[in-house]
Amino acid sequence: MEKSEIKNVIEALKLSVTFQFIPFSQSRNKAEKMPSLNYKATVLCNGKELFTTDYMSGCAHCPSYKQGKLSIGENNAIKQECETGFKIMKGFDSTSYLSENKIIPGIVDFFYCISSDCDVLNYSSFEDWAENFEYETDSRSAEKIYDVCLKQALAMRNAIGETGLTQLQEAFQDY
Repeated sequence: MEKSEIKNVIEALKLSVTFQFIPFSQSRNKAEKMPSLNYKATVLCNGKELFTTDYMSGCAHCPSYKQGKLSIGENNAIKQECETGFKIMKGFDSTSYLSENKIIPGIVDFFYCISSDCDVLNYSSFEDWAENFEYETDSRSAEKIYDVCLKQALAMRNAIGETGLTQLQEAFQDY
């Protein structure tokens, strides 16, 4: 399904999301080598809040990112974008400055992640889920991830119903 068609499914289910930017230095990922764009995302259905979750996009989602070897200036721009949440612009004299353009994740990419997490409902237990996703079945951190996915999946199913959840997951089948 095309992105625009998936977006139509999301809108038909009356789903939306708001994002609050979290600077990389204050994120749960701050110890990672590569910077990332981090957000608190609040999922809404028909304007009613369902849950808030962490959402992260790798630095390849930064406007300053280019494939291949990056210059020092490009690396610095990426770091600034991950720290401020605003696109970095280059002036005529090659100096960089923050633009007024916020970096906002795509709604389709976000709901792809949520839809994937809702797959947790297809497993009869934590152990079954953990084995399928190659987590250790005795890992407390894996169990926390499972619990978050389960809570969010149940909230989604309660809001849009089993049929709506199936529609959402089918929309992302070939994404």
